[in-house]
Amino acid sequence: MFKNRWLPIGAAIALGFSLSFLGKHFAGPDRPGRVLPAAVEGGVVETPRRIVSFAPSITETLFALGLGGRVAGDTRYCDYPPEAAAKPKVGGYLDPNYEALLALHPDLVVLLQEQTESARLLGEMSIESLSVDHRNLKGILDSIRRIGAACGAQDRAAELLSDMRKRMDRIRERTAGLPRPVIMVTLGRNLASGDLKGTFISGNDGYYNDLIELAGGRNAYTGRTVSLPTVSPEGLHQLNPQVIVEMIPGLDTTRFDRQAFIRSWDFAAGVEAVSRGRIYVFTEEYVVRPGPRFILLAEQLARVIHPEADWES
Repeated sequence: MFKNRWLPIGAAIALGFSLSFLGKHFAGPDRPGRVLPAAVEGGVVETPRRIVSFAPSITETLFALGLGGRVAGDTRYCDYPPEAAAKPKVGGYLDPNYEALLALHPDLVVLLQEQTESARLLGEMSIESLSVDHRNLKGILDSIRRIGAACGAQDRAAELLSDMRKRMDRIRERTAGLPRPVIMVTLGRNLASGDLKGTFISGNDGYYNDLIELAGGRNAYTGRTVSLPTVSPEGLHQLNPQVIVEMIPGLDTTRFDRQAFIRSWDFAAGVEAVSRGRIYVFTEEYVVRPGPRFILLAEQLARVIHPEADWES
């Protein structure tokens, strides 16, 4: 009914799928090295002037904090804001180029908590690093505070966090007391198959589960995402989601028509989301990139989950 298996890395990248929230599937025990979040946050080291990012969501956080001018380099997948795409590149999430990194003479490398091997190697090279957690909303919010503290942008971090929390509170206020429909979020699909083959869905832990709950819904799949579960037609009918949300960044730039893609669910007419026409496709690239723009996705989700709420007042 459900098959738990690894999402192939190459396929994830091809979909524009940020590996940030998949990190826990690769994480190992903490390893030694000069990963110094406490020292950096406490101001023991000088404020970094040349910062390198090891993940797209981190790059977005740095720019959101007004630190874009200090970003000396980032990964080949860092393309937002547009200025990030022009920065010198230091490889990718799983294949960082340490020679290119050393050529940039960084004061600080910011990386994801699950990039333990990179943290170890940075320690061996005596390069300061700061590890942050983007696997859930709490970690993303905390990373804004910690990066701000490490880089002398505490005031901007406080402003950004205040705005985000106000917007989160607004979602909660608008959906308070409303029914919490069952939501299924898909995170990748074989577009050419015309059926559910290769359709991965969110489990009840981590980033998308947090977003579903914030937006006033309940996750259809109650298992954990030890690996991303795939769903079969039988499993879909058992879950019987009331709303289906597909995360397919860049769909509008492909040969696939959005409405035709929604109609591809017609084979499951007995599923409530299908029979009621409550299938939504989100194609913005930020929908698969856990980072400071999560609030846009949360607001987008809340509006489709609860169209009856007063969003305009």
